[in-house]
Amino acid sequence: MTKQDYVDMTFEEAMYYLDKRERFASRLGLDKLREVLELLGNPDKGIPTIHIAGTNGKGSTCAYISYILAEAGYKVGLYSSPYVYEYGERIRVLDGHDQAKSWRTRPEAGYINKEETTRYLNLIRRTIESVGYDKEHHPKHFEMLTLMAFLFYRQHECDVLVLETGLGGRLDATNVIDPPEVATITAIGLDHTHRLGNTYVEIAGEKAGILKKGTQSLVLYDQYDAIKDHRAAADVEALFRHKAEDLDIRFCPVRKNQVTPLSHDLEGQTFELSTGPLKGETLQTKLLARYEIYNAQLAIETVLAFKKDIEKDAIIKGLYYCYWPGRLERLTLNPSAFLDGGHNPQGTRALRESLDYLFPPASCPDHREVHLVCMMKDKDAKTMFQNMLKGGRVSHLVLSRVAGIKRAMEPEDMAGIVEEIEVDLLAEENYPEIHIVPDYEEALVEAWHLAQAEQAIIMAWGSFYQAERFRDKMRALASGQNEED
Repeated sequence: MTKQDYVDMTFEEAMYYLDKRERFASRLGLDKLREVLELLGNPDKGIPTIHIAGTNGKGSTCAYISYILAEAGYKVGLYSSPYVYEYGERIRVLDGHDQAKSWRTRPEAGYINKEETTRYLNLIRRTIESVGYDKEHHPKHFEMLTLMAFLFYRQHECDVLVLETGLGGRLDATNVIDPPEVATITAIGLDHTHRLGNTYVEIAGEKAGILKKGTQSLVLYDQYDAIKDHRAAADVEALFRHKAEDLDIRFCPVRKNQVTPLSHDLEGQTFELSTGPLKGETLQTKLLARYEIYNAQLAIETVLAFKKDIEKDAIIKGLYYCYWPGRLERLTLNPSAFLDGGHNPQGTRALRESLDYLFPPASCPDHREVHLVCMMKDKDAKTMFQNMLKGGRVSHLVLSRVAGIKRAMEPEDMAGIVEEIEVDLLAEENYPEIHIVPDYEEALVEAWHLAQAEQAIIMAWGSFYQAERFRDKMRALASGQNEED
């Protein structure tokens, strides 16, 4: 196809063009992506940036940062992955207090829309075809999204960008940017080991690839909290410290013991900090997971590293209004149905701790849970199930499959793994009853009926791929709609 006979794609055609690409880039590096960006007019340049990498906690940390900056009067471009309910979640603008306040009820506010998506993808396609890249060098799915995001943020004249890496850091598409003002590293864990390495230090080395000469500050999550092997945690922290020193970047580690939890319930949690300009202030977040107060601490330190004189009121309001879907998100009341994207050992350990935090065994001895689980074949399913079954509070496991995904794990294989594991301090009589329900729609109804019969909660975890179906079906069932609707 020549430039003269090029025909613009419709939205549906543009999404097909995007979705047929491999999800992540090969190990060819970022040079080809930089070439395309230059042809597009370098939309990635000229906007101050906060760059976030890590294994767990990136999304909510980015959300906190974005809400705080919006409350401070910034027009914020937020790039995150994966999306939970709508693809537009990944590329959005948060502009000021009013939009921040309305996001919980109107989360689509600021999303990239269909018209913009179509226009940008047509422009990107024309640009790529004008260069004549072969299949090997053609930008992949995540790279295309990143190109589209930069075009979107330039058009909307953002004051600052908050960029979450997709995978790793060093070779991630977001790392085409010039040195960010602040680089933030969240909890490091063992995930995507086939791409990033088999040890905490190897994975940390890939994440550290976002650090560049010219970056002002590196804000680092407390790795001694994230990594239970303290020797490994020390090695990871040392890696980041030395990299920061080599690049003349101010090193800002946070510590979990600087955060004091005050209260928590199903409406949110409060906490205070022992250091910094907000020392002694009662801070509140509506995010329920226990770890969210520590992600909030990381976000606060990041914002202060970006702008040290940011007003306290902006921080307090940003934390309070922050909404982030799919992280121990409560979707219905009776029975209570929760959704969490925990899909690795670290994430499931944190989820188990959060559930026991919300429903303490001592004060809720009769608390029971029905778990609905889908996951991918490349996950450490054994450790994930061990984490979630500790305490014997899961009465039923409904195992299903993500439809249409080749690397989805079969529910029969998950059942085999569960039946072979031994969970510490879990009596045989407390092992969950296993239900193999390959069709996800049927699995949803099964989980609902089981929870109603036992007055249990429903907890969906293991993958985000079915999040929208889970949300919509749970709400439909809760509102009394016919199960066939």
